[in-house]
Amino acid sequence: MNKRPKTSKTLNFMEMSKGGSKWMTVIIVVVILVVVAVIAIVAFGNHATAPTSAQNGTHQAAATSYTSTADGFSMDFPETPTVTSKSFTSPSAGSISETDYTYVSSANGKGIVYMVIVFHYPAAYRFSDNYLTGALQMFNTVINAKYPGTTVSDQTQSQFLGGSAISATIVVPFMGTPTPGNVLITTKGQNTYVVSAYGLSQSDYNSFIGSFTFAQ
Repeated sequence: MNKRPKTSKTLNFMEMSKGGSKWMTVIIVVVILVVVAVIAIVAFGNHATAPTSAQNGTHQAAATSYTSTADGFSMDFPETPTVTSKSFTSPSAGSISETDYTYVSSANGKGIVYMVIVFHYPAAYRFSDNYLTGALQMFNTVINAKYPGTTVSDQTQSQFLGGSAISATIVVPFMGTPTPGNVLITTKGQNTYVVSAYGLSQSDYNSFIGSFTFAQ
């Protein structure tokens, strides 16, 4: 059986079909490339804009070991504390110098204070048996001068690094907000050490007070 010769119309249709197939293949490839590009851009964008812990407000400053050679102690602060000095006259001890080591943070709108106050007593001064109770009262006066309206309560006698200590809870009106805190007072030699912090969780305060040591 003889095949019918292909007419020009038939040839044109076949050529158009082949051409259409090529264009369809090109279109499919382009679509695939566009989809891949979009996926890559989205993936990169999500990676580039992923919130860091600092953006989420969960970043915590690493503890920095700080040593005061002059006052013979070491302690971990979030950063190097600000050091200030002053003096005052005590009715029972005469002239007493005071050195404050303070770090204040207002991260995330929350007031946090780390503080060590050292009172330097004259060499001839002798601490009485109830000195720590009076020292806590003196601390209350000092801290109220810094933050008027501070209240100190729940006093507890304890031992700290081989010596007697007294601890208490505090509420400080810091940044316009009543901020709870803790204080511990102890003595070594002729110095009184007042270690306090406000705005910390109990575990963070325990870590702070636990880092305190007397330097050799």
